[in-house]
Amino acid sequence: MRNLHEQKRITVPIIMAILMAVIYAALVIFLFATFWNPKFTIGNLGMYDFFDELEEVDEWDVDEGEFMTYYPAGSRIFYTKVDVKTLEKNDVFAFIETDENNKKVIKTQVFLDIGTDYDGETTLYYSHDLDSMEENVYTIASGNFLGKVTGNVASLGNVVKTLTNPTWLLYIILIVLALIMVGIPIAVAAYRIHIKNIGSPFPEGVDKTKLSTENLYIYLNIKEFLQSANMVIKNGYDCDLVYAAGILFAVLHCTNGNIYLNINKDFTRHDSKLDRSGYICIPHVANLDSAKRRINSMYRAYFANMVDRRVSAMNAKRQRERQLQKQRARMQKKTNY
Repeated sequence: MRNLHEQKRITVPIIMAILMAVIYAALVIFLFATFWNPKFTIGNLGMYDFFDELEEVDEWDVDEGEFMTYYPAGSRIFYTKVDVKTLEKNDVFAFIETDENNKKVIKTQVFLDIGTDYDGETTLYYSHDLDSMEENVYTIASGNFLGKVTGNVASLGNVVKTLTNPTWLLYIILIVLALIMVGIPIAVAAYRIHIKNIGSPFPEGVDKTKLSTENLYIYLNIKEFLQSANMVIKNGYDCDLVYAAGILFAVLHCTNGNIYLNINKDFTRHDSKLDRSGYICIPHVANLDSAKRRINSMYRAYFANMVDRRVSAMNAKRQRERQLQKQRARMQKKTNY
C-alpha cells in the first residue's frame, strides 16, 4: 500500500518535467526562433535583433512635427504585423532588404510617406533613419515588410548573438539546457519509481509520524478494536497486516489522507465483477462506529466459521501433541526402570 506522500514523490517530478518542458520550449522560441527564421511570428507579434550603431539625438534638435528615436545596439526589437497602408507619419517600421553582398538584413526606419515610381506601378516608401532626418527611398519586396515597431529590450540581442556564434555552440547549449530543465525531473521520477518498485527492504508498518491528529486517533482506535478481538497485527510494507487465527483478515493503511481497512475478501457480484464493498474508508472520527459495525458484520459473514475451524484444528493439534508428549514421558520412565 502506498500513501499520499509516496504518490507525491513520483507525481511531483513528473509534473515538474512537463512544466519545465513547456518553459524550455517557450524560452527556446523566445530567444532563438528568429535565428532560424527572421520572419518568425506568434500571431501578429514578431521580433528581431538590432545591431545598428545610433547616435542619441537631443529632443531639442528634432524639428517640430518630426520624430527620431534611439535603440541601443544589441537590443531585441518587437513589432506588430500591420498592413503597410495603415502606417502613419513618424511610425517606426521594419522590413527585410537585400544588401550589396546579397545578404538579407533587417532595416529599421521612421515612416514618412508612400508614393509611386514614374512608371506608376512600383510602390516607393519614403523614410529616414532613426537618428537622422535625411530622407531615404525604398522599394519593399512582397512579403518582406515585417511590421510596426512597438518596443525593445536592451542587450538581449547581444546575449543571443553570443550564444549562437558559432552555431554549434547553440546546439550544445540547447542540449545542456534540456538535460537540466527536463532531464533532471525525469531522472528523479524514474529513480523514485525504481525505488518504489523495489519496495521496502523490511516491513515497517503504517508510518504514524505522517498521520494527521485525526487519522492517528482513527488508526489507534481501529487497531485497538481489532486487537480486542484477539487479532494479531503485524507490520507490512506501509501498512499493518491483521491476522485472525493465522488467517489474513484485513490490511490497515493510510492512502490519500484517509484510513482504510481492506478486508481480505473478493466479494463476487451476480455479474461476476469484483465488489469493492470490502474496502472500508474511515475519513472522519464520526465514521468509527459504523466502520466497526461493518467490520464485525464482514467478519461474522466471511471469516467467523473459517476462524472457528482453524482454531478447532489448532486446538486439536495441540491436544495431540500433549498426548504424544505424555506417552513419550511414560515410555521414558519405563526405560529408566
